[in-house]
Amino acid sequence: MDSVSEAGLATGLLTSFACHTSAGLLIQDNAAPDVGGDLGRFFAHPLPDGDALFRHRDEVDDMPAHVRAALTSVRLSLPLSGGRLALGTWQGIYLWEHRVRPRLADEADQAEHAAPQIVLDVATAGDST
Repeated sequence: MDSVSEAGLATGLLTSFACHTSAGLLIQDNAAPDVGGDLGRFFAHPLPDGDALFRHRDEVDDMPAHVRAALTSVRLSLPLSGGRLALGTWQGIYLWEHRVRPRLADEADQAEHAAPQIVLDVATAGDST
């Protein structure tokens, strides 16, 4: 959000985009600690890794992760008001990697982007400190 503050933006609509075929963006409860685990169990339940349903089986979690990503979104439109994201009190933005083992360029990136990861929440949105 520092770039929003630096640009002097106060009101508008921000777009967030995840350029990844097995990840999605979600706006969900960011206050209850069990929400992330519950969402993970929900996504895994109908689409277990290694399901024989899929022909594309290069890796055990590959095709189920693509289908889970199709159920979420790679783009979010986020309202900006008063220089801050106008999210609900309990809402946070999640970048959700649907694979068990994210495919990232190197191990440092993998450690930094472990799923699920809150990439922005209402408590820090707009703060430049």
